[in-house]
Amino acid sequence: MIHILITGTLCVVVHAFNIPSKFVVGEFYKDVSLACDTQFMGTVTWKHNGGKIENSLYTRINKQNLTLKQLDSPSAGNYTCWGEGTLLDHTYLVLLEEEEQYNEEITDFVPCTVKTYSCSIICSWKPDDFQVARIQLEREKSKHISWALRDNDSPFQLNLSSNSSPFSEEQNPIILSVEEINAKYYRKRTWSFFIRDIVLPDPPKILNCTQDSNGLRLNIEPPSSWAKPHSYFPLAYEVEYELKHNGKTEISKRLLLPKSISRLRARSQDPYINSLWSHWTAWRDVRKRSNKKLANMLTCKEINHIDDNH
Repeated sequence: MIHILITGTLCVVVHAFNIPSKFVVGEFYKDVSLACDTQFMGTVTWKHNGGKIENSLYTRINKQNLTLKQLDSPSAGNYTCWGEGTLLDHTYLVLLEEEEQYNEEITDFVPCTVKTYSCSIICSWKPDDFQVARIQLEREKSKHISWALRDNDSPFQLNLSSNSSPFSEEQNPIILSVEEINAKYYRKRTWSFFIRDIVLPDPPKILNCTQDSNGLRLNIEPPSSWAKPHSYFPLAYEVEYELKHNGKTEISKRLLLPKSISRLRARSQDPYINSLWSHWTAWRDVRKRSNKKLANMLTCKEINHIDDNH
């Protein structure tokens, strides 16, 4: 069994629109009723964004309740109730974003990745014009809710930690629900996924290389963040290299490469679950062994023979 625990959020900053402590979601062209939660028994006055509300075709005051009819964009905002000049209660009204306004590019993927099977889950997404999000993470009876604030145009980011065992079989998916609001609108989206669906390993470590008559053999190991033992959690690798004679690049799933390459880089993947490929490592220049030690250079030791089966 895997349990997920939210340990914190990123970016607590000052925004023009902050998290409303109390809000109601209304739907376009429908009615909504707001209640003034107070013990005050006198006459209640309602205000919308500071302006006094009177009974009209679209607003109806009944003692401590306010009914708004045929909601539209101007209906959104802060509603306050007052008694004898004292603020009694407040409610922020936002409108449910219509489905056709959704950006398909951000609704068709899970916005979370994990470096291995028992470490932090990183969720990040950029939701157009929404400044505030409330995140709920749930699996079986474990549930946690947290707020995230967006820093200007940067994505929302949420760091979660898992106390799961990488040897455990996942029986139930994680349910991630995200509520997003801004000064006028509200949107809710839900994703269902398993840890194995979002594995994104870190780039591997390129250790060294050797060269013989068969070619150049690269020595790579998993990143330090990857699950251990590596014999139980193997990674597959891809190597991209640039040929010296024509500058063309090729990609190989083997670690035995041509001799005449000028530089290379590598990435990793969990082959058993066909995970996402990691990001590429930085390019490494390839040179024969030299006394000079240059940054980002991979020197290859020349040997007489190497067994192709190793």
